[in-house]
Amino acid sequence: MSHSHSQHLAARIFSAFIWNREARRAFRNALMHDYREEIKELRAELTRCRNELQCLAPRTPEKPVSAPVPKVPSYLIAGENNRIIIIENGEERLLGRNERIPGLDIAICGDNNEIRIHKPCTIERVSIQIGVPAANSKNNGVQIEIGEKSTFVGMYVRCAAGERQVLRFGKGSRIWGGEIILDETSGCIIGDDVNCSNCIHIWGSDGHAILDKNNPTKILNEVSGPITVGDHTWIGQAVRLQKNARIPANSIIAAAAVVTKAFEEEYTIIGGFPAKVIKRNCLRDPETLNALTRKRKIEAEQHNSKI
Repeated sequence: MSHSHSQHLAARIFSAFIWNREARRAFRNALMHDYREEIKELRAELTRCRNELQCLAPRTPEKPVSAPVPKVPSYLIAGENNRIIIIENGEERLLGRNERIPGLDIAICGDNNEIRIHKPCTIERVSIQIGVPAANSKNNGVQIEIGEKSTFVGMYVRCAAGERQVLRFGKGSRIWGGEIILDETSGCIIGDDVNCSNCIHIWGSDGHAILDKNNPTKILNEVSGPITVGDHTWIGQAVRLQKNARIPANSIIAAAAVVTKAFEEEYTIIGGFPAKVIKRNCLRDPETLNALTRKRKIEAEQHNSKI
């Protein structure tokens, strides 16, 4: 218990033995007056000590106002004539030096590379690497284009160890995760309204040469052209498209298929490892199975009600 609280308590106890009200009040006031005067003296002493300490303490110099930090380029781009172009409402413009496309990371090491983004589109968690900036390995003449109203999510795109690689992702197409590796001089052209699941792996080349043992001058795994996917194709989960893969329009690629060659027949289901045609005369509907079933049920009920 503090000294001041003890005094106050003692005053109340002693005053309880004084029966006369006026005398009791006078006793309390006299005792508390001494207490208040003591507090005033202590406060004055504390103020004096604080003032002395402030005079003795060294004055800290005022911090200089720092200059504004200049903005750095949003993307790591090393080389000449590299361009990132935004196309919106039929008009093209170059991406500003300090401008960044949300959801898209870009690193370029090389010359004359071009990335074209058509808006509106959805880009999330996408990384595009041209050349190898960390190793100062250049890659020149790459053309990458992401179409209007497309969805490009969770993708890693690499163009390295070559030149003039081409990637075109068509209008209204959708892909939900994976990688597109276009090393050496390879390419990938995906048409319009292509629906791709996730974990999609596209490799435009093998990365290393395979030679004929009896004729080492003969290369067995040459790239004959870009990987192509026709319009209105449906690609299932974990599909892998290898070099020289050609998928015609209106195809369905079964989950986990490994496509290693060209196919020509439309309206087929392609699956397996290596992939082959497993069913013909198949047409993909943009509706989900559940939605299509409900839609047909409603149409049948409406038709029956009119009869």
